[in-house]
Amino acid sequence: MKVKKGVMTFLILLILTNSTYAITEILFSIPCIPSNPDWPDCLNDENSLPEPGEEKSSFKQCDYPGECLTPDSILYQPGMYCNENGVLEANCQTCGCDGNGVCNAPTGTCTCTDGTPLGACSTNKPKFCNGGYLVNNCEYCGCSENACCYEDSGMCSPYNQECYDGCIANYVENSRTIGEECESTEDCPEGTRCYGCQCIEIHADTQSSCPNYWGEVGFEYQDGIYSCQLINVNSGYTDPLYADYMDYLIDDALDCCENQEAVSEGNKDICEAIHEAYDPQTIRDCTARFINKHINDCFYNPESEGCFYFGNYYYPELCCADHELCEFGGGTPNTCSPNESTIGVYNNYVQSLTCAYNDCRFTPQPAWKSMMLLQTGTCQDYSFVLTTLNRRTGYHNLDQGDLVLSTDNNVHTYNFIWLDVYGKWVVSNYGKFYPSDTEDLHQCTTDAQRCYNEYEEFYCSSSWKQDHLSGCENG
Repeated sequence: MKVKKGVMTFLILLILTNSTYAITEILFSIPCIPSNPDWPDCLNDENSLPEPGEEKSSFKQCDYPGECLTPDSILYQPGMYCNENGVLEANCQTCGCDGNGVCNAPTGTCTCTDGTPLGACSTNKPKFCNGGYLVNNCEYCGCSENACCYEDSGMCSPYNQECYDGCIANYVENSRTIGEECESTEDCPEGTRCYGCQCIEIHADTQSSCPNYWGEVGFEYQDGIYSCQLINVNSGYTDPLYADYMDYLIDDALDCCENQEAVSEGNKDICEAIHEAYDPQTIRDCTARFINKHINDCFYNPESEGCFYFGNYYYPELCCADHELCEFGGGTPNTCSPNESTIGVYNNYVQSLTCAYNDCRFTPQPAWKSMMLLQTGTCQDYSFVLTTLNRRTGYHNLDQGDLVLSTDNNVHTYNFIWLDVYGKWVVSNYGKFYPSDTEDLHQCTTDAQRCYNEYEEFYCSSSWKQDHLSGCENG
């Protein structure tokens, strides 16, 4: 039976003021890498990326051969070593382990006393290996069958009716099947996993040149950070048992829009809303609206039923950067201070961080990490998540063009997403679409606006936006 997962308790995020847009997102100097002739005004065509499928000369994973990874690295894991070929390997004998971590010499990995790797869930739910200590974290690790999670303590309790909802039977509402597809993976077709009472599989864009979550592949987004590490269009796993929250959300979008299987109870209102408001619509538009609305709803109301994990705004990162918005979020400058926040409540992992860790620094975070580990993000992180999810549906593949883009306007990061109904790209901010020029997001007359996905980056010029971005038709 399904155990109701420990959905983190958040305070409803207050409507953001214009000060949110003051968050400084550094605009880096970049080459122009044209994707097709529709992108004009290239500044140069040097350093072009390989064409899709073209073999790359190097797949280094780390920049400093012969050194241990440090907490300020985006790839940081305790005990990891960058070997002479620039490939990460477990070597806790050389690099040591964090906190109370134990070095497992045969494998070179850091673990807790029961053998659980650092930063992972123990087989003894709800224990989580945090710095070598086994702590209760049912929000992240879940509970055993017929037990439920108490978010405040992180502990599991025996079955009781107040917290246990089980998997409910399917029913039909407005010609769409609503409800649950499974109670366990045994109920699902081969190659799928029961997650949140839905049978899901790993979704990926196999056309992408990104092999997985790791390695210096794509373009260098920021010093030492590459696009494939941030926009995760291919899963880090091949085993369907590792299908995750991103796959669950994509699966629900496809079930809603292709009308093949049951839409989850948590997302049924989103499915019904987009079908009632937009009929008829293409499947591509439907999946984009479903995913964007889910993310936008979770941003403003993380407690809603369909938001298993992701939501809120990651103010502790701003505090580590001594940003002016730290105090707006209730934090203390120069500290990772999630417990002091007056805007939202953060999970146990975030509460364990300090500013020495990359995960609490004001720096771009991978989409998988924002959704599955940090369970929150800044505007930059939300943009990467939306590009990742839309690209992985199968309706925004590279052979159809750069239909989903993250974009920086020098002070804020958001998205340009193609909608068939407009025949143009449409601004999406935290998942809310703006087909007209509002909120000062379109920047219709700005030339130096950086646009990118996991494969390439370029400038979205003012002339391109006036021709191709909904809301910029009149300049």
